[in-house]
Amino acid sequence: MQQAVERFGSDGVAAVETRRLRADVLDAVEQQLVPFARETVWYEPAQIQRRGRELLRTLSREQFLELVAVSALANVLCRLGFLVEAAA
Repeated sequence: MQQAVERFGSDGVAAVETRRLRADVLDAVEQQLVPFARETVWYEPAQIQRRGRELLRTLSREQFLELVAVSALANVLCRLGFLVEAAA
């Protein structure tokens, strides 16, 4: 998050958050990555696979792997956070 604030400024980060993850501060590739990562939250495999195949045409294999890994890690951390909160 700190890197995002450094790159976009706090107003830019707020713009992404309040505009359903779209904002002028994101470049063309980021405009595709952010919605994909967000869609993985609902875990609809067919939709994720379809969007993933589309992105694989645009990204290198390494970029795609990083996208999938970061999205998966973020989802795990969010789910664990909910469990910890529920247990408290």
